[in-house]
Amino acid sequence: MTERKDIIIIGAGPGGYVAAIRARQFGKSVALIEGDQLGGICLNRGCIPSKALLSVTRLLSRVRQANRYGVDLSVNGVDIAKLDEWKNGIVKRTRDGLRFLMTSNKVDIIPGMAKLLDSKTVGVKSADGTEKLVQADNIIIATGSSPRLVPGLAFDGKRVLSPEQVMADISIAPSKIVILGGGVIAAELAGICRSLGGRVTLVVRSEVLRRFDKDIRSICVSSLRSAGVEIVTGAELENVEDSGNSFRLRFKQANQSLSIEADRVIVAVGRIPNTSGLGLKETGVTLDSGGCIAVNDKKQTSVPGIYAIGDVIGAPLLAHKASAEGKYAAELISGAAARLPRYIPHVVFSACEAASVGLTEDEARAQTDVKIGYFPFPALGAAIASDNTSGFVKLIADPSNDRIMGVHVAGEGAAELIGQAVLALEAGVKVSDFAGVMRPHPTISEAFTEAALDVYSEAMHFFRAQKRAN
Repeated sequence: MTERKDIIIIGAGPGGYVAAIRARQFGKSVALIEGDQLGGICLNRGCIPSKALLSVTRLLSRVRQANRYGVDLSVNGVDIAKLDEWKNGIVKRTRDGLRFLMTSNKVDIIPGMAKLLDSKTVGVKSADGTEKLVQADNIIIATGSSPRLVPGLAFDGKRVLSPEQVMADISIAPSKIVILGGGVIAAELAGICRSLGGRVTLVVRSEVLRRFDKDIRSICVSSLRSAGVEIVTGAELENVEDSGNSFRLRFKQANQSLSIEADRVIVAVGRIPNTSGLGLKETGVTLDSGGCIAVNDKKQTSVPGIYAIGDVIGAPLLAHKASAEGKYAAELISGAAARLPRYIPHVVFSACEAASVGLTEDEARAQTDVKIGYFPFPALGAAIASDNTSGFVKLIADPSNDRIMGVHVAGEGAAELIGQAVLALEAGVKVSDFAGVMRPHPTISEAFTEAALDVYSEAMHFFRAQKRAN
């Protein structure tokens, strides 16, 4: 028997489940197919568990320096098993909340692996081997991505781990660890594992957080090194020797050989789209040169009625991007007014939290002459009072039209603060207007005012004899 719906959504991660809820708000019947767990990698083995662990590592950091405030505290150790249990509880609570939302919105959840049989039919094979057919005029593919493999380092979940496997079981943290990769996930794992007692070496082919603004990269690398993470850049993996108990990884760095020993290896060198087994080729869905599903600006694939969103269509691989695209696709299908945000914020929760939106300084300078507004947290009352002075706000502007081109924030609370900048760019707020907003005192948000004023050398709480090069 074939089940009939208005929309089929394949994948219940941040893109898929948001699309399902939005479609139901327009009265559309929805089948949400998921082969793993509601929430996808983000909720279960990514964003949520990593942020739960980061909240604990930040607590550890504060306790370890409590004596400087006259507070007699010490860390006698970390019960990793109990920490892992607490983290798993956070994940379950969040997943249960998502299931409640699905039930409340009357989304039909179908567990199993999906395969396109034609442009309107999806076959679903459940874990017990039973199969069913679902048909709809519109299909949204939101299958996400998986960790990229490195030759010679097959994931085993014990000694060679993907980031998801680490999040599923953090007991590996107090080990001698090599992390391969220099992106957001690698930087976050390096900070977490180091804080929980691991001896961590981060090895990168090029540089850490290379897609971020150069000032963000600099402070994040400095913070990781200050936390005790060893960072090796410009290194290419050449060979892996496995003794059974430990690894010896050999790298080529600047025409020299480098050897590093480790008990465990975390491979975080990027991700690949989950397109295998979906029946895309048979259905006529086109992939791009990188193996992602090719879509137009309306997230439509080469096959009418089939849409794709999130990681499976390519970078940036971000949960909030997938959610925005899921909402957008559901609105388009429902015939509603739909608009996709132009600006995508990027965040890294590592030894130094940082967030960006818009162009980096180098990207902006490649387009036009720019002015830079900069305000360091050591000059900010709220940062001094809370003893969180490692950070800054940097604003990049086009002086010809007073337009904000990019905003970059480093320091505690950066991820929350960047929302102000995203709104300003989306609304086309000019530098002078952004500077004119009255922000509460004493708060970190005041750094936005000062950075915007500094674009035209008018900052009032920071003085430098020589302006940064504009």
